[in-house]
Amino acid sequence: MSKNKIVLLLIAFLIIIGSAVLTGCNKRAESLTSEDISKQTSTMSEVNASVVKVGDYVSFGSYHDEPILWRVVKVTDGKPLLWSVNILTAKCFDSSESGVASSGETNAQKYGSNLWSNSNIREWLNTAGSVEWSTQPPIKEAMWGNNDYDTEDGFLTDFSGYERGLIVSTERRIYNTDDELIETTQDMVFLASRNEIQNGGEWGFNSVIDRKKTPTEKAMENNKNEYPDFRLACWYYLCSQGTGNNAWQIHGVRDEGDFFVGAPYESYFGIAPALQISSSIPKEGNGTEEAPWIF
Repeated sequence: MSKNKIVLLLIAFLIIIGSAVLTGCNKRAESLTSEDISKQTSTMSEVNASVVKVGDYVSFGSYHDEPILWRVVKVTDGKPLLWSVNILTAKCFDSSESGVASSGETNAQKYGSNLWSNSNIREWLNTAGSVEWSTQPPIKEAMWGNNDYDTEDGFLTDFSGYERGLIVSTERRIYNTDDELIETTQDMVFLASRNEIQNGGEWGFNSVIDRKKTPTEKAMENNKNEYPDFRLACWYYLCSQGTGNNAWQIHGVRDEGDFFVGAPYESYFGIAPALQISSSIPKEGNGTEEAPWIF
């Protein structure tokens, strides 16, 4: 065999070997890259899930074209329960069922229903877009005060579709102040109960400071009532019923963090909603008030 043929065969052999080696290396590199990415994603998920804890701040959804700031009050099976840091609006719990404030034969007809399942505020909180009222709409004539909201779009209107998809339907067990179970509901958005936020309650609060809230600037701008001063009287509704002589009334929290009972049709009191989301893996933030978690 001539010298030239030997050289050509040797070059061809080297090309074949080199191609095989490169192919194997590329496959190995692709395999390692995929594995590394998977491990990295898993690690990030574990870290993020572990840092979202009770007391953290979260920015989620919006109302009046402003992002809503929440506080994590509980984490169950990796699902954070959020409670609004501020009072977001002033509204009645439920309007007078008769359609005319203080008129009618029953307490519900006169002063509105104190049943969470039957309340205007429950329907408004759990609606995106126009609310289809199942009972007497919250018109001005059917409440004490001027904060009617019968034509206002529901609370979830300004939440994105992605955000609404993260909200978990939560079972609500509503008790009165004698710890008697009144009703059980399923809700996306809800008001806190006295059992949850009282000292030593389900949310682990131990001080009136944990319950004190102030209204947002937008809440004050949109408040139609002149008295009392919403900046000073920062009272807000809960979903718990009274008992005894106050059985027709609804509980709330005063500006100092202690409890009160009031008539459901009063539109002087604030609304501080709560909700639970399905994800505990934030996209950004560090959980502080200045840089809240964003999901």
